Amino acid sequence: MRRFTFGILVTACLLIGAVPITQATSGTPVQLVVSQSTAFAVLGHSCGGIQEQSIATGFKATTGYPKGFVYVQTRCGGSGRGGGYHVTTYSAWLSVMWGWDASVRKYTVLTGAPAANPSKTYTDAHGDQAYTTFNLTGTCATTISTTCAYHGWLLASAPNAPTGVSVTKATNGYLVSWTPDPNTAAIITGSTITATPDDASAVIVAPVAGKASSATVELAPNTTYNVSVTNTDAAGTSAPSDPFLITTGAATTVPGAPGSLAVKWLNNYPTLDATWAVPAVPGDSPIDQYQVHAAPYDADAGAPPAFDAYVIATSFSQSEDYSYDWAVKVRAHNAAGWGAWSVQVVVLAVN
Repeated sequence: MRRFTFGILVTACLLIGAVPITQATSGTPVQLVVSQSTAFAVLGHSCGGIQEQSIATGFKATTGYPKGFVYVQTRCGGSGRGGGYHVTTYSAWLSVMWGWDASVRKYTVLTGAPAANPSKTYTDAHGDQAYTTFNLTGTCATTISTTCAYHGWLLASAPNAPTGVSVTKATNGYLVSWTPDPNTAAIITGSTITATPDDASAVIVAPVAGKASSATVELAPNTTYNVSVTNTDAAGTSAPSDPFLITTGAATTVPGAPGSLAVKWLNNYPTLDATWAVPAVPGDSPIDQYQVHAAPYDADAGAPPAFDAYVIATSFSQSEDYSYDWAVKVRAHNAAGWGAWSVQVVVLAVN
């Protein structure tokens, strides 16, 4: 079950004539409607706007998504033959399935008014609620009537905290694994790994996209971390998992070679500029610096000397003699040592 803490929230109904009512909630409800473009596609008319009413009828058994009915209506007026002012009403009932963000995933146009219980509140295994508010009592609570100003609502609760967090050594860092709440695993949109060192000096926060239940992170060597995970879906973010305590060992794997090295002249040619991508294989501890080696390529005895620069960023710029070709290469360093050099790139002289 998802966590679901009950409180009281007053929600103001959006259609004219509706009155506020109270509804138990753990978050902010969203109204179940269809877009005006969808309503126009169904009715073929929009005279001063299309009015909507909706009734929540629960959660679809096959998908778990919220479902219900929507009534759309617009009235068009004008002078008719023989004088007088005539009003034509265009209306339809729709059967609708919404997503967790209350967007319409599927709808069907009905041939007549449906039967439903507007007074019923539906709660699924996640703790999500679908319910209807309306502005009158009596028959409005038992029989659908378009004079009752119905408003369907979805109140989704955030997932429970993931369980079973573990951290194991991997070739390129540390593999963090977890088990999401089984009732919400199918609708999780992302997760966040937080690794807090014992001295809280450099907290690592690593977002993980999609429904993945594991990811690799870089942790500093010889450091104790508390590692926790949160899951996020359309309703919000869970509480953190129970932390997993790990003390990392000494780093043993150096980074791979940096990729995508590009070298060019900047600013009308006085500046040698290089950029590169982080290594595809980062090693088992964070990269702490890069070494840039640049040297005149096939130069004569009067050429400027080669040089090495050490930077943290994945870029480097320095004024140099642009009358020579320059050969540039880069390598990365972590706690285990220096990795392999990148492919050498030559930028040609400008004469």
